[in-house]
Amino acid sequence: MSGKYNMLDVIVVGDIDTDTFYIVPHIPQWDEGVIVKEVYERPGGKGANTASALSRLGIKTGMLSAVGKDHFGEVGIGGLKSNGVDTSGVCVVDGAKTYYCIMMLDSTGEKSILVVDTNLIYPTPKILEEQNDYLLTAKHAHYIGLEPLRMAPSMQRAKEAGLTVSIDLDAAYQGLEACSQAIQWADIIFLNQQGAKTFFPDLETHAILHKLISYGPKIVILTSGKSGAAGYDGNEICSMPAFKVPVIDTTGAGDIFSASFIYAFLKEWGLDKSIKFASASAALSTAKIGGQSALSTPETIFRFLEKHAQNTAQTNSNV
Repeated sequence: MSGKYNMLDVIVVGDIDTDTFYIVPHIPQWDEGVIVKEVYERPGGKGANTASALSRLGIKTGMLSAVGKDHFGEVGIGGLKSNGVDTSGVCVVDGAKTYYCIMMLDSTGEKSILVVDTNLIYPTPKILEEQNDYLLTAKHAHYIGLEPLRMAPSMQRAKEAGLTVSIDLDAAYQGLEACSQAIQWADIIFLNQQGAKTFFPDLETHAILHKLISYGPKIVILTSGKSGAAGYDGNEICSMPAFKVPVIDTTGAGDIFSASFIYAFLKEWGLDKSIKFASASAALSTAKIGGQSALSTPETIFRFLEKHAQNTAQTNSNV
């Protein structure tokens, strides 16, 4: 192993971007004009949000990604550095453009997103291979899986080198066949409700959890926004309702949930405690505008849980 890198607990493989928020009275309908009240620029990207949240939880975290040599790349990297994330694995590519998002955010905290696509949303296969030594400095690798076929070879290398591996498949736009190779190398898979229905449109949550665990992961987590989250570890299914809190912005809440669950996984907590901790962390993250603006420490999360002791997880064993 090369001595030029620091040893890390987790490396997140994925995207870095800049999010520009336009605060509107409501999300516009077709051919409707609305008045923008305020504009904010924030560092973002699912990968960068997750890495920042892990670092704020006290996990030694690095980021494997690529950005252009431009303003949006600088903002994205700046967010990582301000949160203590190691950026040795971030490649700045001359002549390339960092992707960015236009966010229309209303008073409910919900949003509409325009993703301005570039050739650098995710690190290329060449970059992933070149940065393999960096990746193997970690104990755990977490992948943003919107490009599952691109990520699968790197996941295999990490797994065969002895790392534990997780992947956030989000809405699983590419379908089950494209995601199945990545799933087989993952210890944990995260999927939102839209992704679950993309895979299995006719199945209910418990059946989906059973189906996905049969592909090989140790733990399957399904998140459903306001409806909460559910997980299955092959022995028990645990469901957790969402915490009811004042919401400013839901951007990145799923990324913060994943980061906090990985934190709990590394601590070897049980499934119910892990989901409850992650759900609390995600709820706290909605208090400010931007995916990295309201990140919590473990102490903050535990204080929140003490105040919300009535919110309990429901566990079904031997299902």
